[in-house]
Amino acid sequence: MRLGFLRVLSVHIEQVPCELGEPRQIICLELLNKNCSGKIALKFTGVHDLKIERVHPGITCGLQIVSVADGQLEGLRFYVFNPEQDFELRFYCFDFEINELPIGELLA
Repeated sequence: MRLGFLRVLSVHIEQVPCELGEPRQIICLELLNKNCSGKIALKFTGVHDLKIERVHPGITCGLQIVSVADGQLEGLRFYVFNPEQDFELRFYCFDFEINELPIGELLA
């Protein structure tokens, strides 16, 4: 799955350490949609091997999500990455969801 090159609005990383339960990591990524009328919100759960570099205002992300379920990587089902060189984002995850939100919720 490929979303095209969209402006990054936010990257949110949520972590639960072992002291508070089962360790886990969640990534929430918001991208400005193509016609600038809203945002695309992506939530990735069961994140492993997160790498993120060179985040700055105005970056674009050509996010790609590839199934790796056949690779038997400890139950990981997807590999997520940005092929652009000016912003590095890559990780494996168990699952993800995508939602489109209207412009009214853009700055919420």
